[in-house]
Amino acid sequence: MVECILATDMANHSSQMNIIRPKLDSNEIKNGENLEKLITDNVPKNNEAQQMILSLVVHTADLSNPAKMNPVFKKWTDIVYTEFFAQGDKEKEIGMTISMLCDRKSTNIHKSQVGFIKFVVSPQFELVKHIIPDINEYLNNIALNLRYCEEQIEKENNLKTSETPKIELKEKDTPKNKLKLNDVPTPKNVLKTLTTPKDGQNTQGNGTNTNTNPSSNIFNLNLNLK
Repeated sequence: MVECILATDMANHSSQMNIIRPKLDSNEIKNGENLEKLITDNVPKNNEAQQMILSLVVHTADLSNPAKMNPVFKKWTDIVYTEFFAQGDKEKEIGMTISMLCDRKSTNIHKSQVGFIKFVVSPQFELVKHIIPDINEYLNNIALNLRYCEEQIEKENNLKTSETPKIELKEKDTPKNKLKLNDVPTPKNVLKTLTTPKDGQNTQGNGTNTNTNPSSNIFNLNLNLK
């Protein structure tokens, strides 16, 4: 019993899989066939094989939430992450490094469940199927819950996209005094300005410059600029 409980520690997950899979492969145990090859006249080896199977089954049961029907899966996922986040809050409060999946600000529940199902739960149940073939119902639930989580991630991404503010420049927001092409200084415009009298200005008989020769105006302008 102690060995079964210790087998539920995720720290031992990979090593456990690396022990069981080669043993099943070497004995050609698949879909419930050739299980008798695990039974020998060697009692210690029989006990070892028995403990290996028991630990595998208990560990699988401990990981089995994604193998449940979707309403149960969702409820237990919420319960588990409520516990995880409470742990992360406490770790943060006392100055500890927040454990993996326990930071409520950075953990995406659906994304973490996708990884958990793909890399832990599905391979575990596929391995168990070689020993206990009649578990297709649980494998189907795993596939449905995986699809559910992926759909939720897609919805979250679409929601983020729709919430992104779009800046539209309305007509009233545009500058009132736009620079027109005619406002750009050109030699022709400058010449016109120099040779055109201002409103109300008398160009004759009042002592003002009556010279309308464009070239002389430009000459005077050049003198003033020097």
